[in-house]
Amino acid sequence: REERGDMLVFLSGTNEIAALAEPMREHARRTRRWIILCLHAALPAEEQDKVFDAAPDGVRKCVLSTNIAETSVTIDGIRFVADSGKSKEMCYRAGAAVHSLQEYWVSKASANQRKGRAGRTGPGVCFRFYSEEQYDALLDFAVPEIKRVPLENIALQIKCLGLGDPRAFPFVERPDPHQMHHAMQVLRQVDAVSREADEEVLPLGAVLSQLPVDLAAGKMLVLAALLGLEDELLTIAAALTVQSPFVRVDPGSPASALRQGLVSEEGDPFTLLNAYDGWVRAKAAKENGRKWCQRHGLEEQRLYEVTRLKDQFAELLRAAGLLRHDTLVQARNRVARSNPDRVWKRRQLKQLQREREQARRRRVLELEGDA
Repeated sequence: REERGDMLVFLSGTNEIAALAEPMREHARRTRRWIILCLHAALPAEEQDKVFDAAPDGVRKCVLSTNIAETSVTIDGIRFVADSGKSKEMCYRAGAAVHSLQEYWVSKASANQRKGRAGRTGPGVCFRFYSEEQYDALLDFAVPEIKRVPLENIALQIKCLGLGDPRAFPFVERPDPHQMHHAMQVLRQVDAVSREADEEVLPLGAVLSQLPVDLAAGKMLVLAALLGLEDELLTIAAALTVQSPFVRVDPGSPASALRQGLVSEEGDPFTLLNAYDGWVRAKAAKENGRKWCQRHGLEEQRLYEVTRLKDQFAELLRAAGLLRHDTLVQARNRVARSNPDRVWKRRQLKQLQREREQARRRRVLELEGDA
């Protein structure tokens, strides 16, 4: 009880974190001995940075995290780790052509990595919410990514590099032969490779192999250029490729209400398009883009990433002769970037300044209710 040290709790996903955070914060408000923080990729950067700040004297910090804290970040002062033994990973069902986020038991390697987060600068303790028998039944290592993702892009790259039949390629970790066979079927269906026995790469396949997106999004970009819808569909393809700009907001908050104006009945791709278009219009009207994003529960940096990715996609399409040099994409991106070199350099300088200040001393967190 009197020993100094903070706690890190590994949970499988954001829903689990949200479900646990509120009762823990209620307990923290009553006891005034804890500060409860969350850590996952959907949080704004400033919220994520709070986990590196120090708790006041006599108060412990408890960080509820996804597997982002396994290897991506190191939090000083963590002495206790609580491990649920679960994580969520994207998996792909080739037959249905569907991605889904599934909960899995972690591997022994991941469990040991989580244990190692405790006491990196002193003695530590790890509490596992599963039995020794369950630990013994875990896989030694996580399932390789090549066995969990669509194989169409990999197969197309092998064909474009002239490395022979992807089904016979000597992978270090060999993917499911049925999934590779399905991937080649898809490449033939979308006319990326010929339907003849040699499965020669066709012009569309050569273009698709240059686009850093999945096959469906790549073909959408090509069709967008041909149909004159390049700006809208470049935005959608870029927004679906980067991390979502939407951050978690409290239901009933002003940001939640304003966000409803961006939601499209046509689905998530058009909601992302509405968010990006709203941000561009705000900047064109000389409104502060960062404040507009904060009001709508968006992370502006991710919208800048969409803009840079749109530029990259557009340049690849121009190189393939599918997009004119003078397009609406360029005009809108100029507005979105708003002198990107100066903005980006200023951001970098501020980040370096923050890192330098944090290296000298960490900020001290405040208990809820304190001024």
